[in-house]
Amino acid sequence: VGHLYFLINPAIKNNPEPFMSYFRHWQNYTEQARTMTQERRQFLLTEILSRLDAQCQRAYQDYPQLTCHKGCAHCCKKGLGLMTGIRPLEWEKLFLYLRHELPAKVRSDIFQRAASYIHKHKDHLLQVMNFLNTHMYEDAQTNYQTLQQWVQQWGLEEEPCPFLGRDDACLVYSSRPTTCRTF
Repeated sequence: VGHLYFLINPAIKNNPEPFMSYFRHWQNYTEQARTMTQERRQFLLTEILSRLDAQCQRAYQDYPQLTCHKGCAHCCKKGLGLMTGIRPLEWEKLFLYLRHELPAKVRSDIFQRAASYIHKHKDHLLQVMNFLNTHMYEDAQTNYQTLQQWVQQWGLEEEPCPFLGRDDACLVYSSRPTTCRTF
């Protein structure tokens, strides 16, 4: 789902090559990751994400209206957590960050919010997963619009991401998924 943002973002529409390059690196990395040690996977993932961050910063310079800042949390509160795609290697990065970098109380709060969200919305999550599994390779913008309609229909517009802190700052910012990096 993270790729959907690339299709509707004017900065990327006007100059898609740097972002397409990122996805080619990602694909190569994913194919090679099975044979790497955890340390090597995380090192390379950090390199790839740094490249993406640099490309996003360039886009933000050209289109300052797209720039998100600490405390904005607009997207983080709009039910978009339901539409955030996280790749397995990103889960590994998040898990390691949660396990080794966050204090136990913060980690516990995140897990409680996530468990509550999953329990509360399990039927919606299953519907979204089935939809994405069936329509993943169809028109991305139409898929995004469908998911946005569901978020509104289900009353999830104000459902915050479980990683969002009380101060509207991301608690896992340095390990946030690709989708979040592109907003």
